[in-house]
Amino acid sequence: MRLRVVRLVIVGAGLATLTWIVATSLDRRSYFYYRFQDPYGQWEYPTAGVAMVAFATLCETALLYFVFGLAKPGRVWTRGFVALLILAPWSWWVSEFIVHAPGYWLLHVLWVWLVIASLAVGVAASGLQHAWLRTITGRHKHA
Repeated sequence: MRLRVVRLVIVGAGLATLTWIVATSLDRRSYFYYRFQDPYGQWEYPTAGVAMVAFATLCETALLYFVFGLAKPGRVWTRGFVALLILAPWSWWVSEFIVHAPGYWLLHVLWVWLVIASLAVGVAASGLQHAWLRTITGRHKHA
């Protein structure tokens, strides 16, 4: 039951974020203009940019699902650590472009940071639990 709730929360949050990103991309006021003279006359919808951000959001949601939503959770910290190794450079790269970025890009950056924060908390909690259980059961090896 608890795993089902976790899965629903992850998928629901990913779909809500994706919907919010697409809705924001449709609002012409969420784009930066250097001049205020008729900014909406020459506006074109950035289909490729929105599609890339939507695809990235789906991939990040799938990565979060892979870490926390598997039927046999096992060691969440190992899967989470690998996911952090993937997402940390990605977040660094996408965060460089936030100056004058459209609203949909900013929402994506916030989503990536939220995913990384969730993974970091999950890795820390799972790692500490794993270390504690190995310590109290005495199943550690001395070199």
